[in-house]
Formats: sequence, structure tokens, C-alpha cells
Amino acid sequence: MNSHLRCAAHILNLVVKEGMQRAAPSITKIRNFTSHIRKSQPAFEELKRIFEMKGKPFLVPELDVPTRWNSTYNMIIKSREIREMTDILVASTKSMKSMYLTDEDWVEIDLPSFYLDPPTLLWILKNACPASVMLDPNVKSECYSEEVKQTMHRQLQGIYKKYASNEDMECVQQSTETVESRSYFLQRLRRSSDAHQTSNTLNDYLMTPLETCKTLDYWRMRMTDKRFVKLALMARDFLVAQATSVPSEHVFSIAKHTISPVRNRLDEKKVRASLCLKSWYETGLLE
Repeated sequence: MNSHLRCAAHILNLVVKEGMQRAAPSITKIRNFTSHIRKSQPAFEELKRIFEMKGKPFLVPELDVPTRWNSTYNMIIKSREIREMTDILVASTKSMKSMYLTDEDWVEIDLPSFYLDPPTLLWILKNACPASVMLDPNVKSECYSEEVKQTMHRQLQGIYKKYASNEDMECVQQSTETVESRSYFLQRLRRSSDAHQTSNTLNDYLMTPLETCKTLDYWRMRMTDKRFVKLALMARDFLVAQATSVPSEHVFSIAKHTISPVRNRLDEKKVRASLCLKSWYETGLLE
């Protein structure tokens, strides 16, 4: 097994790029066509005129950065939005027909845009960081200002309601098939009480003092507690996501000089100490 330390974000990027290879020729066509429109003043002005003729606000074709698949997704979506106008442009300009997408190409790009949709949409990730912080019983929201705390609490409440409602819906579907009307009504009343209790459960967790513990062990113990199981499931989903940033990317990049194919016997503590000493030395903390 390769002993190098890998960056999770880089691995994800490689996986997505590999999955896009099937539609690579069609994506290249979009890229070249978009580049031509943006560089050619006559074509750009003609496209703008077509938008005006259709009574629609002008949308500039978006060119991607090939190494960033989220920008490729945005390019595909924008191209599909303005397809009606670009079809008219190409129909009136014979020299552009050879570089434009065929009907088969448009079908071909549906698959990568479908798979790129979930990891690209901002709403999936925008609350992930504050939720992960607050679900750490060692930290919660203690290091934030009151204004930021209130915002984080509202975000966490919104996410938690989705977890609670999803499970309640499953219970409703099962109940309608197995119980009589009166029993079903009584169960609905109990579930209404349970929904109120789940809100109290989250508030109780946030109000409890900080604990010095291993975060994953803390939530693993609560997976068997009926009162905390929904919150524990939510914690599992958010805490499993690995954070990434420019500093962490830098750490993974320099790690290959610390752990190499010929020097791979260092344990975890020694690797951490070595990287720490290196950063101290580079910043002048050590002489």
C-alpha cells in the first residue's frame, strides 16, 4: 500500500474527473464554443441581440476552469439555460456549426450534470461547518460571539427538524398499513408529543456543560439512547465529513517529504511532531 498521506478533497476531485471522462468530448465542445463566443466580438454582440429579440435578460456564456469540476458544472448549466438563443445564433452563422453541440452531445452532458449537481449545490455544504462544530461536545459554540451563536443555533435547529421529520414520516407510512383508525390517532398524538421532545432534546444538548471526551465515542454511546438517537444520526452524518482548506492542503503536500516510500516507519506522534517543528522553524519560532 502506498504510504503517502492523501488529501480527501484532492481524491474527490480525481473521482469526479474520472466519472466525467465519458462526456469529455461533449464538454470540450461546450468549452470551445463558449470560449469562441467570449473572444469573438461579432458573435458576442449577435448573441446579445438575439436575447433582446426574445425579450430575455442577457446571460453571458460561462467558461469553466478544467481543473475545477464545480466550474464545469456551472458552465454546463449556463449553456443549457441559453441553448435556445445559441441554437438561433448557430443557425444563422454557418462557420459555427462545426464547433456546436449535436443533439447527442446535449444528451451526453445530462449524466455528468446530474452527478455534479449534489456536490456543487451550495445549500448542502453551507451549514456543514457550524453544525459540525456545535455537534462537538468539547466545543459547541463557546468560542463564538452571541450574534454568531444565535445564527448557528437557528441553522442547527433547521437541520435537526429535517432529521426528525424524515423519521416521523416513515412511522406514519408504516402505521397507516398496520393499525386501526383509533390506534392510529393515538399514535399521532404521541408522535406530536415526541416532536416537541426532539426540540427539547437539541436544546438540552446545547445547554449542557462542555465535556472533555472523544467526540465520536460520545455520539456512539448515544446511538442506543432513544431520546438522542436522531441527534446522534445527525452527528454521524456531519462529523464524518473531512474539512479541507488551503492550510490543510499545504500540510498534505509537504507530508510527502516526511513520509516517503523509503521512510515510512514513523508513527503518528512523530509525524505530527516533525510537521509541527518544520512549521515553527519556517515561521521563526525556532532558530
